[in-house]
Amino acid sequence: MATAEESAAFGSWAEITNVGDFQLEHLQTRLRHVARGIYRSPLDKFREAAQLRNVAFALLDGHQRPEQTRDLYLIASLACVILAWESHSLGRYDAADTQTRTALLCAELAGHDGARAWVRVVQCTTAYWRGEVTEAAQRAEAALEYARAGTVGVLATCQAAANWARPGRNDQAESLLRRVGTERERPSDPDEPGGLLGCDLARQLGFTGSTYLRLGQPREALTQFDHARNIIEAEPEEEFRYGSDALVRLDAAKAHLALDHLDGAEQMIDPVLALPVERRFDGLIQRLDGVNAMLSADRYRQSPTGQTLRDRIDAFRTLTGRMLPP
Repeated sequence: MATAEESAAFGSWAEITNVGDFQLEHLQTRLRHVARGIYRSPLDKFREAAQLRNVAFALLDGHQRPEQTRDLYLIASLACVILAWESHSLGRYDAADTQTRTALLCAELAGHDGARAWVRVVQCTTAYWRGEVTEAAQRAEAALEYARAGTVGVLATCQAAANWARPGRNDQAESLLRRVGTERERPSDPDEPGGLLGCDLARQLGFTGSTYLRLGQPREALTQFDHARNIIEAEPEEEFRYGSDALVRLDAAKAHLALDHLDGAEQMIDPVLALPVERRFDGLIQRLDGVNAMLSADRYRQSPTGQTLRDRIDAFRTLTGRMLPP
């Protein structure tokens, strides 16, 4: 009987939980809001994701049922993925690496392939903006091993194609572009939480356009970019899109410059240079530097429009450097 009482005592402890279904649903809703860009600037999204991660970590320090523990680890993993994304948006690549390591640990503890895939995707993005092109392509291909649901597989394929095109691996990039079409047609569940952690058609077209641009096909690239911008402009309520829109516009400006269309490039650049400081991020500055390099070519140096654009880009970069948070 004493041993039975000990078993009963353990049973009483085992059924106690410090988190309920309502609280888990609330945390999942908060994750969805952060990922979908309810908070507009990289710094705002970083702060909200950090608060969500802290709540998940605090609850994990207590006791809950195994399925609730897995849910909490999944929330913590995806919150860390967003923190990594916004860390490299703020130019803090070492911090992004640390966040992804914790995100991967939490994904493993949750036993969730989708989270494992998103960790590789954000590792690819960080490597890309750091200039590690081969590493970025390899991380994207690693994500495909875990892409079972949603659009993360399409995004990883797009990333791999764009990154292999940079060092001139054209055959590999073109093969991956064909695979994007296959992945796009594959039935998938809706993305959760979506937004930043999803890859809708506009985002896909931005990547494929970028790949065509690197393959030396600016006209095909512009077709992709125009389609992407039409989708973005038709859904202005999707606040998370402003970053995608800016990057698509700057790549489209490069395509116009490759075709000697200076006026078209100026039209693409104008809205980007009007972005408020809190919406500017490191990748945007790097993409602008690429546009500026093309504007420094001999055929544009003598153009008053080209000189004006270079001056405006310099002013944009200077103001951003003074006002971004340390």
